[in-house]
Amino acid sequence: MAELNNSPDESRKTTQNFCTTVLQKSLTSMEWCITNFELLQACNITLESSSFKSENGLTGTWKLRLVTSINLTERNVGLYAVCSERPDYAYVDCNICVVGAEGMETNVKKISSVLKTNNIDFPDFITKFHLGDMLQNGNLTVRCSITVTTMNKTETICSGQLDLGKNLSNDFSNLLMDEFLSDITLVCGEKQFLAHKCVLSARSPVFKAMFTHDLKENQLNSVEITDIESEALEHLLTFIYTDKIFDDLNADMTIGLLRAADKYQLSELKIHCGKHLKKQLSLVNFSDLANIADIYDLDGLKNDCIEFVLERNAQNLFSENLVTGAPRYLIEEVLKKVLPDVRNIEEIPKEKLQSTISHFGRSAETSTGFSFAQPSRF
Repeated sequence: MAELNNSPDESRKTTQNFCTTVLQKSLTSMEWCITNFELLQACNITLESSSFKSENGLTGTWKLRLVTSINLTERNVGLYAVCSERPDYAYVDCNICVVGAEGMETNVKKISSVLKTNNIDFPDFITKFHLGDMLQNGNLTVRCSITVTTMNKTETICSGQLDLGKNLSNDFSNLLMDEFLSDITLVCGEKQFLAHKCVLSARSPVFKAMFTHDLKENQLNSVEITDIESEALEHLLTFIYTDKIFDDLNADMTIGLLRAADKYQLSELKIHCGKHLKKQLSLVNFSDLANIADIYDLDGLKNDCIEFVLERNAQNLFSENLVTGAPRYLIEEVLKKVLPDVRNIEEIPKEKLQSTISHFGRSAETSTGFSFAQPSRF
């Protein structure tokens, strides 16, 4: 975290700009025992551990996901460390292993990198040739340790420079919290939020139309909101007054806030929500978030979802049916990278399409060989 030192030492007296960056390292670990694992050796199945995190919470919240993959030639076990609350910018050391007899660690795997997505992937954690040797009395025990170093980008601070935007944001935040001179009540479920018509009208065309016409809400000085969760409305008001959103929102809350931003025509907040959802992209949810981007016209998030697929092994994504339910634009853009001379799927000759499908694997069957989601309002 960049901090301004209010009492610079002698060496800084001639320096116009200075700052301090604080790095913090935290460790969390999990030992996961799956009893009677030998019963699953002939199955395609996905299992998840319980969640775990460090005591100070700086590692984010993690869980382990184990996936067995069976086909004619292979029987592999993949292990994935999945972070549901990923720190904004972090360097991760992840060690996983199988715990054998007398606690001996075998099949040790390590990854050290900047955490760019919510997953750390070990798709071939255990191969079919070694699977039997890893079990103890039919049980499989895996151990995972994750060390996270959080790094906040350093900002140059000019001494003596006033941050007028920050002061204004803080003043309006206090105005919202103090409820001073409020003249409108927003009722959402059992909660009530006192606000100011002039502020809401200045930020939202919907509120402006509501308060400048002879409507019931304007006469009663009360607006009843039934289609937005109270927590999402609270974050919406925070953005309206301060132009900020909290960094610790999970994907569900961000989608709820996005729905509210769309309703009240806050285009900048929609963009912020799209950027926030980009941080939540994973192999588990990229198809759902691609649909969200399509529904709410988030071009930035659409491109992020496309890049997410292209940066990974597209063959595995298709063969494991992870694209089932993905919107049409996502699959079309992936195919365009393979067949750049074709504008859309309908133009692909049947022979070339079948060849492409064979290259990528099989998805749910449709007239073109793929499964497309039909967008619907969330």
